[in-house]
Amino acid sequence: MLTIHIALAKRLETFKAMLMDIFGSLSSLGFSKVFIINAHGDKTHVETIRYSVKEANNKLDIQVWFLSDITFPVDNSPIFPKPREGKFEPDYHAGANETAAVWTFFPEKVDTAVVKGLEPQNSFDPLGYCGDPANFDLEKHVIEFFEADAELDSLRIKVLVDK
Repeated sequence: MLTIHIALAKRLETFKAMLMDIFGSLSSLGFSKVFIINAHGDKTHVETIRYSVKEANNKLDIQVWFLSDITFPVDNSPIFPKPREGKFEPDYHAGANETAAVWTFFPEKVDTAVVKGLEPQNSFDPLGYCGDPANFDLEKHVIEFFEADAELDSLRIKVLVDK
């Protein structure tokens, strides 16, 4: 198993080219199946991944899956924690969930004085976040969510590998 972490490139053409180069390189090294796990909610980023996966599957000798688009049920599916009642939605980027995750794993990276002063917003404009970061401390099930999400991904990958 090979894990590659990719940050969004500034230009989408660069991101597409980078993904295609990675897929082509993996294929030339003998990999036959690639699974993409994405943790970035930006719509354009996600669509670029989808486009690149489709192109790789059409043009390269490799099978690529974008796990965000794989929705078939699996046996013994994990139980996800229920969303907090009254939670502000949408909560896509740097909102309560992502701020809680960063605070859980890297508390020194969260300036809680700044975060607590942020108002909820339902779009990325004007401040670059979408959600309610000020209430990050109410998200008590971050680790349980990540564990369930990772388990579900691994169960789906197992089904696809065994095909």
